[in-house]
Order: sequence, then structure tokens, then C-alpha cells
Amino acid sequence: MKTKVPPFILKLSFLSALTGGLIGVLIGWNNGDELGWSLLRGAVLLLVFGSVTRWLLANMAKAWLESRLESLQVKVSKTPEKRPAARVG
Repeated sequence: MKTKVPPFILKLSFLSALTGGLIGVLIGWNNGDELGWSLLRGAVLLLVFGSVTRWLLANMAKAWLESRLESLQVKVSKTPEKRPAARVG
């Protein structure tokens, strides 16, 4: 089942993609590349940073939610143990 991606994952992956693009342009410009090659390197790093960040955050969020659901399921499935009545006497 395909679920909707939470907004914080989209925002963080977008910021990471912009950071990757900026790093790519700065590396290319610092190496003395022409502007076109610097922009190409920035575009490639923009795609890589954005996709890797989105994949990583989505997997971490899914694992966290699964662990929370498992812990809630364990709490619900525990039944109280029946103890024998204490004898006074």
C-alpha cells in the first residue's frame, strides 16, 4: 500500500537537495570549471542529495513507526496473570 509522505520529509529532502546543488556548483566553480559544467555538477548533486535524503528519512520513519506499533501491540496482547487466591488461616 502506498502511503503519503509526511511533509517534514519533503521539506528536509528539499533543503538537502538545495544544499547538494550549492555544494556541486561551488566545487565546480572552485575547480575552475566553466559555469555550464559547474551547474551540471550542481544539478547531479541536487538530484542525488534529494533522493538519498528522502529515501533515508522515509525508511527511518517507517522503521520508527513499526517499532512503536509493535510495542503498543505487545502492551495490548499481555493478559493479566491469574493468581490463586491467598488462604488466610
